[in-house]
Amino acid sequence: MRSIRPALVVFASTAVLSACAAATANGPAVEWQEEFGIAERQLVDTGQSRYFVLLPGFQTVLASGNARLSVTVLDETREFNGITTRVVEEREWKNDELYEISRNFFAIDPRTGDVFYFGEEVDFYKKGRVTGHAGAWRAYEGGNRPGMIMPGDPDVGMKYYQELAPGVAMDRAEVISVSERY
Repeated sequence: MRSIRPALVVFASTAVLSACAAATANGPAVEWQEEFGIAERQLVDTGQSRYFVLLPGFQTVLASGNARLSVTVLDETREFNGITTRVVEEREWKNDELYEISRNFFAIDPRTGDVFYFGEEVDFYKKGRVTGHAGAWRAYEGGNRPGMIMPGDPDVGMKYYQELAPGVAMDRAEVISVSERY
């Protein structure tokens, strides 16, 4: 297992940013960025930015109490609307039992470091058997669009959609600090 601190911060920050965004949902009306000029960008399936590693073989493991999450950048790609994305697998265990496997699809803009999210395939498990696929979505199907999972150069106050799959996943994030350390 290879671990690089910025990636750990990315995955931890994503959860924190999403929670912060949800917490401010009842505040004043805010404009959340949902257009990212994907068609004008030269996205690639491999690379890294200050906060996100998209290199095949990279892996990080997060654990807390009885929960563990393993995130692995696979040597697999998937194409969406002519854009090649990298497959990143997440395996989640609760109480030492496999709970979920998701295959997420990302592409990075090497010029800006912005990383975009094109959907995910999801399998939930109970006692070793798949029990459902809730939360699965793919960009360019049924009105779904790519979101930005992580800006390459975030600014405090940025508000953007990470997932744009109406009725399935509409995660969004707000950058509240760029100086925190974990």
